[in-house]
Amino acid sequence: MYTKLGTLEDSEIVYENMEELDVISWNSIITANAQNGYRDRVLILFVEMQQKGFQPDKYVYGSVLGSCGHNSKALHAQIYKSGCSMNVYVMIALLDAYASTGNLNDAYTLFSVGCLRGTLLLGTP
Repeated sequence: MYTKLGTLEDSEIVYENMEELDVISWNSIITANAQNGYRDRVLILFVEMQQKGFQPDKYVYGSVLGSCGHNSKALHAQIYKSGCSMNVYVMIALLDAYASTGNLNDAYTLFSVGCLRGTLLLGTP
């Protein structure tokens, strides 16, 4: 709510004072930082989330990839290990991360392999 009003600082205060965190609260604060261009903070929160025992889901990966495409190869390996590599949302975010950072060969390979394996990268059969 605070993030949509443009007050990331208030969002951070609410987040820091939450009694119980879950994947949704982690995703909310990661996305808020990503939308405000705080790439370093996104990575810090992403690592902290995992250190505290929370596993990223497709939405977390999407937010992190959208903000930190320069780390797309390392994130790709983690996504593959997590089992999220067949998720359309994650694959599109990864494809965009590769392409937007100039890794067109990796983007093409991901797209080609994804299509050959039957992944619906474009949301259509």
